[in-house]
Amino acid sequence: MEGKRAVQLVRSRAAEFKLDPDRVGYIGFSAGSNTARSVVGTSAPGDPNAPDPIDRLSSRPDYLVLVYGVGRASQGESLKSFPPTFLVSAAADTGPALGNAQLFTDLIRAGATAEIHVYQKGRHGFGSGFGSPEFSDWMGRLELFLKLDGFLPEKAN
Repeated sequence: MEGKRAVQLVRSRAAEFKLDPDRVGYIGFSAGSNTARSVVGTSAPGDPNAPDPIDRLSSRPDYLVLVYGVGRASQGESLKSFPPTFLVSAAADTGPALGNAQLFTDLIRAGATAEIHVYQKGRHGFGSGFGSPEFSDWMGRLELFLKLDGFLPEKAN
């Protein structure tokens, strides 16, 4: 419930934050990836008759970023309607890496948009990867993914 409310809260304050309310994503690291998927699975378009104006807004993220999450689709999880999803993990972190590879395959087979990066070496919990030759480019790859799908504007020259 808190994850869904967070998406609605960001949408409600989009003008204040100088954000597009139709480009709100959810990023989950490790167990937070499960939370992100749960938010998608239980999200709703918003109740136009709700007394709370925040409850009138959609709780569905427009995109997901799952960083070394546990992967693998859950029983009954509807992947067909998943938002564009970016997955990243390290091969040495075998549980998440193998799960992400399976989730990526399942997303593509379901017709969803997904991109995956599994780094050859590394560990669980590599964070932003800055200063690490194994992972230092993953945030740049995420930026490109978001630009390709229209979630980030191209930089002005």
